[in-house]
Amino acid sequence: MRKYEITIIVLVFIFGFAKILHAGDTTVMVGISEINALSISDDEVNINLRLSGGAGSSILTAEPNETARLNYSHNSKSNKRIIAEVKTVPEGEQDITLKVSISGSGIPPRSIVEKGKPVLGGRVVYDNIPAGALHDKKITYFAEATVSGTRPGTYTFTITYTPRDVY
Repeated sequence: MRKYEITIIVLVFIFGFAKILHAGDTTVMVGISEINALSISDDEVNINLRLSGGAGSSILTAEPNETARLNYSHNSKSNKRIIAEVKTVPEGEQDITLKVSISGSGIPPRSIVEKGKPVLGGRVVYDNIPAGALHDKKITYFAEATVSGTRPGTYTFTITYTPRDVY
């Protein structure tokens, strides 16, 4: 009889312990929203055009400005591209050509303003970006104009960077 009592006590202990281990289940659901975040680190870039080649020259140029940085993250199923676009023309007489390039894009500098007029629809400055992140990509701005086409002054161009799907 003693043998059965020990067996019953052991079985009660094992099944009781098993019930404690499997006392409840929890389902955890993790939701991920669409991520499409773009930022430019420098919201004001200055380029000062100077006479290139001295007296008798008609071209105004400047050293490229490389102070701005681009950061971008997305988790889309489709690759993305970044479009740079100037939507308004500054007041004053000018024939400025403004170009932009982004490091790592493999795309040469693209004109977003040509002879004082914005390129309609903008230009692709980074293409085929898979899901993930671009971190601290250097943005380089180039500007030039002519002596006869641009009067003294400050001309402000606001550039909008927009990520779009690659089709």
